Parts: sequence; structure tokens; C-alpha cells
Amino acid sequence: IQSGTLTYTVKKGRARVMRGPGDAAALVRVIRAGQTARIRTGQWLVEQPSNHHRAANNGKRPVVILLSNLLRKNAKPSKLLP
Repeated sequence: IQSGTLTYTVKKGRARVMRGPGDAAALVRVIRAGQTARIRTGQWLVEQPSNHHRAANNGKRPVVILLSNLLRKNAKPSKLLP
């Protein structure tokens, strides 16, 4: 999250919330199915393809997300749902 605060709910699976550069990242917390957490500026998520989640900006400031996907060769990216 580059700026703002993202409200993130895990429906299935889990997501690891990290902080710091990728080669020296620190685990902030794990969000498990049924849990909701706020992802703050400077934090980032690690998700797996089997995860299902919902995310929202419930604050007054815009949330800016930098997104990176690692996909298997010829794999289709996941779909965004309304």
C-alpha cells in the first residue's frame, strides 16, 4: 500500500501481511478466513491463487495500491469482481 488504508477480508485461505523490502521483509500478521484487517501504508500482502478475499477503502483518503503478479506460463490472471 503506497498510501491510505485498505480494509481487507479473507473469505477463504489466508494472507500474510508484510512490511519492508522483499529481500528483508518482516511478517506483520496473518489474516485467516473470516478475519478482517487494515493494511496500512508501507505494508503489503502475499496471497496464493486459492485465496478468496474482499478489499475496500473505508476511509476518507484514496488508497494507492502497487500490484505485482507472478503467474505460471500461459496462466490467466484472476478476475476482479464488482
